[in-house]
Amino acid sequence: MLKRVRQFIRGMFARLVENDYTFIADYLTKPEFALFKTMSRYDQKHALNVARYLAEDGAGTPLVRAGLLHDIGKAECPELTLIRRSVAVFLEWQAPAEAVVLAEKGRGRLARAMSVHRDHPALGAAKLDSLNVDGYIVALVRWHQNGEAAPEAEADLELLRAADELF
Repeated sequence: MLKRVRQFIRGMFARLVENDYTFIADYLTKPEFALFKTMSRYDQKHALNVARYLAEDGAGTPLVRAGLLHDIGKAECPELTLIRRSVAVFLEWQAPAEAVVLAEKGRGRLARAMSVHRDHPALGAAKLDSLNVDGYIVALVRWHQNGEAAPEAEADLELLRAADELF
């Protein structure tokens, strides 16, 4: 739980500076960069931290790009504020069955936020697919929270998941 409190605090104070944008532009195409900028400031910073960690660890360009884009599915939901995201994470941890019901059948902003929080990998993959992003990157985004990718992507998927958990 302390990890989640730290994430919340980091999210509140998230900022990107010029060299952050330079790093991002080195990896993403212009349409991908435009899409990246639609994410909330805290999602951008989180994705940047994941991607930088992967790059510093020697990851290849496709994995670093997936790190930058893995949470892009959250961008289409203004209801997914930092507070509602914290509530979603807490409910998934303390009342998983109720969280599923709320995400699937609930109404209102929290229910929408819960639904997007749960489904953001598939939403992001669909968005990237519509931009004709490399299928390997799309698969990493689609399966970064759960599920299994093709065997040739499994090692990168584990690295992406581990980096995502760190930040």
